Amino acid sequence: ACIEGAVYVADTGNHAIRRVDLAAGTVETLAGTGARGPALTQVLPAATAALASPWDLAVAGGAVYFANAGT
Repeated sequence: ACIEGAVYVADTGNHAIRRVDLAAGTVETLAGTGARGPALTQVLPAATAALASPWDLAVAGGAVYFANAGT
């Protein structure tokens, strides 16, 4: 998804959600530890949540929603 000069990426291979700032040329990890995680069954802080192959996402109302394909 591309929102206000940034591209949001479901980084399946690295089990993370990333935000690419096109103007600054920077990449920020919004969620994921880089390790494949189990099924998400509760709300966790994004930086410590181990995701399982996120494969799609949507940005709406200031939130990022994603599909965890590996669970």
